[in-house]
Amino acid sequence: MNRINTIKATLFHPDYPVNHVKNEFIWLNVHYLLIVVSAVPLFPAKREVFAWIKDGKKTIDVRKGKARRGEVAVFQFGRNCLRRRIIKKETGRLTDVIKADNYRSIIPTAKSLQEAQDYLRGIYEEFNGLFTAYYLEPS
Repeated sequence: MNRINTIKATLFHPDYPVNHVKNEFIWLNVHYLLIVVSAVPLFPAKREVFAWIKDGKKTIDVRKGKARRGEVAVFQFGRNCLRRRIIKKETGRLTDVIKADNYRSIIPTAKSLQEAQDYLRGIYEEFNGLFTAYYLEPS
């Protein structure tokens, strides 16, 4: 029996102390909250990147690592947050994710594919590994 089922079974037992009920109820609420929050990817963003997403200039966001679960991405800069629906996810090496036909949607100020890759190299020290491109719904 897992922890939640154990708690449910003991909460309704007549000999269970009342002060324990409050603590277990709080644990259940926090546990549920963590599950809900973890379903929405939160991405910290620099000022420049946040402005691009807000203005609709950046429609593809590339992040290091495997694809996160969720259909809505939340971008945060300081206290400001933006929500954008994720249309599609693409995972692979950075050279597979950034292509000649989409680099301007990833880095709007880039004049070439190489310049876009260099921009991301400046953010991510390690260039090797798995990257995920999140295709965002335009604002």
